[in-house]
Amino acid sequence: METFEYSLSSIENEINFDEKLKEKWDNFMENGNFRYRVDNLKRRTLKGRYQYLAEMQQNRAENRRPPQHMTDVVQKFDESKFNFTKICAAKELIFSLNNKDRESGLLDKIIINVSPINLYHSLLVPQADLKLPQVLTEHSLNVALEVMFLSTDKNIRLCFNSLCAYASVNHLHWHIIYLQQNLYIQNATLEITEIKNLYLLNPEVYPAPCFVFTINQQENIPSMARKVFQVIEYFLDNNIAHNVYICRGQDPENLENYDCIRIFVWARESVVGAKRSDSFVIAVLELAGQILVFKPEMYETIEEDEISQAQQRTVLPVFKRVKDEVIQLLATNSEK
Repeated sequence: METFEYSLSSIENEINFDEKLKEKWDNFMENGNFRYRVDNLKRRTLKGRYQYLAEMQQNRAENRRPPQHMTDVVQKFDESKFNFTKICAAKELIFSLNNKDRESGLLDKIIINVSPINLYHSLLVPQADLKLPQVLTEHSLNVALEVMFLSTDKNIRLCFNSLCAYASVNHLHWHIIYLQQNLYIQNATLEITEIKNLYLLNPEVYPAPCFVFTINQQENIPSMARKVFQVIEYFLDNNIAHNVYICRGQDPENLENYDCIRIFVWARESVVGAKRSDSFVIAVLELAGQILVFKPEMYETIEEDEISQAQQRTVLPVFKRVKDEVIQLLATNSEK
């Protein structure tokens, strides 16, 4: 089993992370280990303020593993259902991650997504052998941020769907996406709050308002993971579905810097049941502005208003309901 070892103290020297991931991914694709290819994906940027990116994903809709039925934001891990311990490592495991500064002997794994959205779409499975349900942990936030700093590719994104927010498998995982197109939210204007590194993406700026955290230095990963996890715990305690999207973008405190890591955290309406392959759904990528469209006729005709209204319906009522409590929670904890 190949292991990618790293240390936070020398993370800036780990310049071969993306190279190793992409090389292994390409080999698996050439060996036919995926359900379909994504070389000639149809995509177009929609007209309008938000410059949504529509992608034709008919293959994914028709050929992916049927999504599992979700009824609650916290559900027990079910050994009898598909999980990532059941993959064929020889055909799907890219490598394990080992942070040499961390004492735990449990490895985090990066595997291919056999039903990929685009080139190099992979999955980060934190502490895979613990068989954790799809519920964010502080450790998983740490590892996701570590991957962002390991990567030297500005196009990398880490994406999380909670249960009842279009997660398809109840086994803790993040999606690793490489997307060359810049999305509106990466440079969107954020409202500065009194809490350090917490900002708001407001409904006047974008139809899917949310909480945004920023980080620029890897030594701040543990404290940032702890801060974001406080919000996640609040969502879990109150059975609030959520999506998280991590990417590089503009630093709201230094507009000249476009290499700041932004962490978008959306509270949202719950979706009970299995994920449907309708024309499109509002999961984490769609909230970020990458719209996966499953039907050719919809791909040709979809417009900005339809997406922005769906985003708004999904998150605006919940954001308004929890905004003050989340800010108060973080303010109280930052004073301790």
